[in-house]
Amino acid sequence: MSKDLEKISPTAIMCAQFRKDYTNLPYAKEISEELEKLYANGKVNYEKNFTGMLNIAIKTLSKIYPDILIMPVIFEGRYYSTNETLKQLKDYSILELASGFSTRSLELNTEDEFFIESDLEKIIKLKEKIVRNIKKEKISKNHHFMNLNPLDYESLKKASELYQKSQTKKPLAIINEGFFMYLDKDEQKVFRDNIAQFLQDYSPEGSWLTPDFIPERLSKTNFNPIINWIRDIVKRTSQKKTGRQFTYFKDEEEIQKFLNEGGLRGRLRQFDLVQKLSSIQKTKIDPNKIRDLERLYGLYCINLKN
Repeated sequence: MSKDLEKISPTAIMCAQFRKDYTNLPYAKEISEELEKLYANGKVNYEKNFTGMLNIAIKTLSKIYPDILIMPVIFEGRYYSTNETLKQLKDYSILELASGFSTRSLELNTEDEFFIESDLEKIIKLKEKIVRNIKKEKISKNHHFMNLNPLDYESLKKASELYQKSQTKKPLAIINEGFFMYLDKDEQKVFRDNIAQFLQDYSPEGSWLTPDFIPERLSKTNFNPIINWIRDIVKRTSQKKTGRQFTYFKDEEEIQKFLNEGGLRGRLRQFDLVQKLSSIQKTKIDPNKIRDLERLYGLYCINLKN
């Protein structure tokens, strides 16, 4: 299973490039530059052609069809939706699953905050190297890196050991962003059940936060049909490279049913982020179009049923 999931990992590099090129997210530039250094030194084994060529193609096409750059805008919106929800939770510890090269730990982690970021072995080793290069001696003792497979409960349980040793009394916020749609229906159920069991065993008051629950009708924008055609090409290229089809929910009702069957309850949170998204200015996409797509970066805050 882990070997199969590793095919998804190069998409994390593409997302890191998008963050650097099209947003002002904290540490996006530094992470991308550290990745480039590791590539130059032969320390990165992932194929660069896939992510590099895809990024070049999108940049080139955006000169003719700027709306194709909706993807970086959605990525930034999802990031801030998660962070805004964390602010509302106030007291929390974080376990981020399939964290890739997210900038969140660099932005939010402090000496007083417990933060585990996790991914498969190759990615998380690179991430730790990058974070240590950026933060140097300033890295928090409560910032941890773990090789975890969320589809394997025994693997996931390793995070509980650190959480319990930390003696923090803050409930866990378990985060995943940009991973769930790569799983098939059976894997999604395993993922859900593992999260529910983990919360039940170690943090019953904790939450699962994810912007990945997207109704299928929203997987395409209402922009120019050519934009959808280009995005379909990008999607098919990604699916061919990862060996995985994107799996979406039919509608909001199916999302709630999925959660209920796992002993969970979820609430959709949506935020007006248009004024905050630096990617809108950088991509020059009409802000009114983004307002029509706010559901694409809406976030489900999920808890155990009482």
